[in-house]
Amino acid sequence: MNMPVSLSGRSRRVFYKHWQHPVGTYKMDGMKVLFCIAVLFFSGKVLHAQQGKLSKEVCDISAYIASEQFLRDRKNLQDREAINLIFQKAVEVCENDTSEALISASFACVPFNVIPATTPLIKIKIPMRIFSADETTFRKKNTNLPGSFFLDTPNEQSRDRDKLAHFFGGAFITHASNSVELSKFIGYLVEAIESVLMVDPIDLRDVRADIMGATYGKLLRQGQRIQPSTVFTFYLLSSVSFVL
Repeated sequence: MNMPVSLSGRSRRVFYKHWQHPVGTYKMDGMKVLFCIAVLFFSGKVLHAQQGKLSKEVCDISAYIASEQFLRDRKNLQDREAINLIFQKAVEVCENDTSEALISASFACVPFNVIPATTPLIKIKIPMRIFSADETTFRKKNTNLPGSFFLDTPNEQSRDRDKLAHFFGGAFITHASNSVELSKFIGYLVEAIESVLMVDPIDLRDVRADIMGATYGKLLRQGQRIQPSTVFTFYLLSSVSFVL
């Protein structure tokens, strides 16, 4: 899937419109909140109905990331460019269904298969499993996931590998709903739920990845044939410009 790396003038406007305040306060009125909850409930029903097909796609994408072929394909690429390979494989596995490719890539890039949730107040641990590849493939996939694509990527083994699921998830929600605002809201909602369940504290860098993904989903929805790395490159350029 060969796509140009440059953005048209219209696409640049979309990028800067949604990227100006990536970690700022996001407000929604009550009706929008109720609408988003309804969409989340409906999406859950759809995902449950499609779980068999989606699970196979996630396993196929995971197997590619875990493979020697993926390592050969990305040998001379930077991490943000290696993300393109994951999406291209997802598009192939999902037979050119863009929305399905985005949600499958999101699940395939999740670096854990159990969510160690803890209820507030009474502190009861509730491990929640999500579908993934077999354990050997899952671990190898996690090792091979790209993880260095932000200026503030932490200098630790996991790097920013967990941000890829946020990126593709944000892209899926926007592409499927044609609403960047919905994607932003769900990104913040997920962070808040994780904090309440003591999975993780609110991480504004996760929100950044959500919004970058939402931008990518919007561009794809507009028919732009661009690679994920283009959005990450614009992030780097805008960050450098801000510092200068």
